[in-house]
Amino acid sequence: MLQTAITNIYEKLYEKREKLIHYTEIIETLFPKDLIHKILSVLLQNALFGEIGISIHELSVVCDCSDSTIRKYMKQFNNGKMLRITQDGKLLRYDLDLDTLDLLHILDPL
Repeated sequence: MLQTAITNIYEKLYEKREKLIHYTEIIETLFPKDLIHKILSVLLQNALFGEIGISIHELSVVCDCSDSTIRKYMKQFNNGKMLRITQDGKLLRYDLDLDTLDLLHILDPL
């Protein structure tokens, strides 16, 4: 039983690793700017490995920039329907919509 659980965990981690590689390549292809790439990479990691979305402030700390800079980019990403937004009390939490990222890549594969 323990061996089965370990095997399942390994398979799930392997699958998420493959998705991380896949979506990182898409981000690098479509969004070459440094800060945009950094923000999207953090959102991607959170979408794959996090349990809840990430807040503007948490993202600004990780990306080492101001909350207002993050808000500016989040607004652009949301206009492109790239985000899933949930509300946690008064706090908005953000995740990258991986289906939309796949669609953007299909429409503009470069």
